[in-house]
Amino acid sequence: PSLAEAAARERARRASAEPVVAFGPVGTAGEENVSVIVTPATPGFTSMRQLVAADNSAAPPAEREAEYLLRTTIAPEGSGKVAELLGARERVDAAGRSLFEMEYTVRGRAFYRHNVAVLCVAGGRLLTLNAQAAEEDWQADAGRRARLRACAESFAVVADATGGVPTF
Repeated sequence: PSLAEAAARERARRASAEPVVAFGPVGTAGEENVSVIVTPATPGFTSMRQLVAADNSAAPPAEREAEYLLRTTIAPEGSGKVAELLGARERVDAAGRSLFEMEYTVRGRAFYRHNVAVLCVAGGRLLTLNAQAAEEDWQADAGRRARLRACAESFAVVADATGGVPTF
């Protein structure tokens, strides 16, 4: 392949929603893991609140954002998946960035998972941390629940030496 083709493939790979990094128990199929996904944000998209800015719902913004993501991205109509929102909240980091947290389950034909996700728009990118486990394992092990929730709660966006968001 030419250099231009290789560069185009690399840009496409970076634009996809593949994890930048993922951790899980060795020797498993990935049912339990913690991953971080970094994707380019749509130009002008600077906050998760923009997802629901025009709706007229009385529900808190974090719940509306979570329901929107479940309905349009995680378990859209026709996907064969069913998602249930268990909770959502917004927190603000030291730099004033809004981090959006959501806890939900998602069931597909061959899986039933419990997820805790944190999303943040920073430096023109959408950063997503997702901690997940099989729902059966989540319910059976309080220690697992605590560890995965603690991981999500510790997620932060750190500035590089220039004060900007690091590139990935």
